[in-house]
Amino acid sequence: MQEGSGATQLFLHAEILGRNNVTKLRFLGQWSVDGRTWYDMAGPLDGLASDSAGPDAGTCLAVPYAGLPQEYAPFQRFGISVTGSPLAEGMARQGRARLSAAVTILPWAYPANQRLANAVVVTATESYATPSALIAPYRAALVVVDYDDNAGEPSTAHIQVSPTAQGPPTNWQTLDTFTIPGTGDLVSRQVGQLYGFHLRVLVVAGTGGVTVGASVLLAR
Repeated sequence: MQEGSGATQLFLHAEILGRNNVTKLRFLGQWSVDGRTWYDMAGPLDGLASDSAGPDAGTCLAVPYAGLPQEYAPFQRFGISVTGSPLAEGMARQGRARLSAAVTILPWAYPANQRLANAVVVTATESYATPSALIAPYRAALVVVDYDDNAGEPSTAHIQVSPTAQGPPTNWQTLDTFTIPGTGDLVSRQVGQLYGFHLRVLVVAGTGGVTVGASVLLAR
């Protein structure tokens, strides 16, 4: 349990030495105001997608975790979640992992680069919203959309923010809208005033469809 008051970001250092019969390995955190009632942090600390199986054996992690302002409460605690393989038998079903890890609490926001989507095919006249990135400690971001096969009527991208990752579409407010042109391979836009805690890219395909990826570079 650590004192988190006044911090703006966490930094996870970890080395995965081994995974045996493990289907999912994640680094988790909780926060508390009084040290008695605990709340889960917005997502895993390892920076991987929410449905990821976690880091592989032999992987070294050095990743920042943005989090939400309320998570930097007087009390924080951290743990590891290991899910065993349902196909194994006996004790092996519990799964085993060997690793070393440390969490550093930072009083500033460390620049970060998050990949939101990679080569997603969006068919004609359909829309696709990338998984959201936590942006709470940051004031500005460079959003990069890379694309291919953008034929026919051009597609459109919307950079949006929201106080919650889930919820109705009305939770998402648009900061910038731009056209994905038919030629070239990427478009970048800089946005500020990141009043939302989460950021995503909503792509609406034109008549020819589009294959897109997206990244966000976050800076204090």
